[in-house]
Amino acid sequence: MSVVLDTNALVWAFEGDRSLGGRAARAIEQAVLEGVAHGMIGIAANELQNLHDDPADRLIVATALALGASLATSDARLLAWTGPLARIDARV
Repeated sequence: MSVVLDTNALVWAFEGDRSLGGRAARAIEQAVLEGVAHGMIGIAANELQNLHDDPADRLIVATALALGASLATSDARLLAWTGPLARIDARV
């Protein structure tokens, strides 16, 4: 099972906070043991340097980077970003 963690769930899981419910904790543990948890994407999205503040764009870029994927986009701001993202201009 894959599990995507919102920031609060990620922090609770990382810190062993009792606010994290048993069902969620078991699902996260199973995903971690299976090696398919990608909860760090949210943190990576927040840490992207020199990228505009649109949270959806930041998550898309962080996801592409985590997967080692190219991003097909026509967004001029993403195409112009100087970060290490492989991009495909969707207009050409």
